[in-house]
Amino acid sequence: MTWCTVQDAEGRIYVGGDRLFVGDTEHWRSYPMGNTYAVRSLDFGPDGKLWAAGFDELGWFERTSADGWSYHTLRQQLPTGIDDLGDVWKVYATSTGAIFVSDSRILQWDGAAFKVTKYDVSRRLVSLRYNQSIYVYHRSSGLLRVDPAGPVIAMLPNAIGPNAVFWMGDINGDTVYATSGGVGRIIRGCIEFPDPQLSAFLKQNVLTSVEKLSDDSLALGTLRGGIVVVGRNLKITRILASDDAVLAREIYGLYTAQDGALWATSNAQLFRIAGISNIAVFNHDSGLPATGCLDVAIHHGAPVVLTTEGILQLGVNSKEEGAFIAMGAIHGIYRDLESSDDNLLVATTYGAYAMKQGILSNVYKTPFDVFKIRSAGLPGLFNASVGQRLVQFSTAGDAARELTTDLPDIVDDFVRDATGRLWLATGSKSLLVVQPSTQGPVNAEPASLHHAFPYTTGHARVAALADTIVGINPEGAFWLNPATDRFEPIAGYPAGNTLALSNPDHTGQIWVALEGQKSGMPARVGSLPAPVRECNGCRIPSRVSPRSAPRGPCRCRLPIPVTSSGLPAAVH
Repeated sequence: MTWCTVQDAEGRIYVGGDRLFVGDTEHWRSYPMGNTYAVRSLDFGPDGKLWAAGFDELGWFERTSADGWSYHTLRQQLPTGIDDLGDVWKVYATSTGAIFVSDSRILQWDGAAFKVTKYDVSRRLVSLRYNQSIYVYHRSSGLLRVDPAGPVIAMLPNAIGPNAVFWMGDINGDTVYATSGGVGRIIRGCIEFPDPQLSAFLKQNVLTSVEKLSDDSLALGTLRGGIVVVGRNLKITRILASDDAVLAREIYGLYTAQDGALWATSNAQLFRIAGISNIAVFNHDSGLPATGCLDVAIHHGAPVVLTTEGILQLGVNSKEEGAFIAMGAIHGIYRDLESSDDNLLVATTYGAYAMKQGILSNVYKTPFDVFKIRSAGLPGLFNASVGQRLVQFSTAGDAARELTTDLPDIVDDFVRDATGRLWLATGSKSLLVVQPSTQGPVNAEPASLHHAFPYTTGHARVAALADTIVGINPEGAFWLNPATDRFEPIAGYPAGNTLALSNPDHTGQIWVALEGQKSGMPARVGSLPAPVRECNGCRIPSRVSPRSAPRGPCRCRLPIPVTSSGLPAAVH
């Protein structure tokens, strides 16, 4: 879960998640913030300190080297009697220290001591910066300005009403207020909202953050409705949410970077949006069913989505451009979508279908569920998880053959290594391995038997990083060393259930979603990079197999480090 984003003068991005993450969208490092599990707010001070607010924690990060940061807590400086801070939602750097805003307190640090003002609240205090001043909205008091001597009333409650103020700024020469009840101006002593639709949307979806864009429009993040973009007329121009296949609905924070890109933090992802106007939005108006998408693949350069109502592809000619059109409907429950050079494969409860040159045909029939389809490494040949067996079938009409006898559990996913072995991840029987034979189905065996994969009864996961097999169980992650054909631990991979694995991205790394560190905490997302090969002192790209490396002393199989366990991938 990510909460906030800032940027330094050199262009590095700083993200608050379960710790501080520092990076450039491709390479990230992480630093803990005391014992907190949620870094809620970050702000650079004039002296280079990075002030930070989190759950039950407040203080600052100080640079220790060109790339390092260490945290300094201010908890010990709090006045006597404040033992439980709760959530500290915002921090604002000042010339002498910082101002922190928690659920019910304004905490002013002047470099030597805290001045604390406490309020009775039904919900948390909401704060903002405007014209170098810090403002805090409190329903009973109105809009407060935090002066060095303490908070003073800047606007009475009757002018604002019961709507928390999240942002103040100038648009078209007027002061505009973005609030939980709408976006408007003060007219005749009270705030008025010109767009009832926007007001209803914000009340339903809960405003969380506001950021002004380069064209003077506003991006408003919400807890349930994604990002709503408001034009200079203070009316909705578009809504970006999960229905667009672009953003999550849960948006916790927004930040405009130096290059004009908008960063959005959410429950399980970090998004970078190069330009609001450049985002393609697809929804029911574009031909997608209201029930959304079950799976998506790129086939012949165009997105194809698997839905409960059939297979749809984004139109490419002038008549259909920008709309999804039906490619066909199949009897049964859809399970999986797999794209190859020639075919688009769909797994269902009754077999597998192939779409080729616009024609949908049944290429494999079975009375069992087909859960996953993966290429077998040859054109037109595919392996599939069918019931509690693995089966190989051909789109050319050749007879299907069973690769395994009955397995101890359903195979959720599987990968093939360079020798042709299949590594099978199950829900309750850990990781299995099988070497298919042309002589008939063979028995799969536990990967713990000859390959030192730790056996557990928890859910196993499997992935291929370049030509390296990675197995994951609740104890950690393990890579298969080809020199010994045995699994070795991946240092730094956290214990706990891994909820999901992605396919490799363009760099070869995969992204992993893990359960929260403690009960009730949100899931974390991190990445496993492709291994770095090093032969004869020269770097060989990770996608290159050691078999193609120069002869001589070889150290091409190195333990794969895991990146920070809380940083989600950025969307470009």
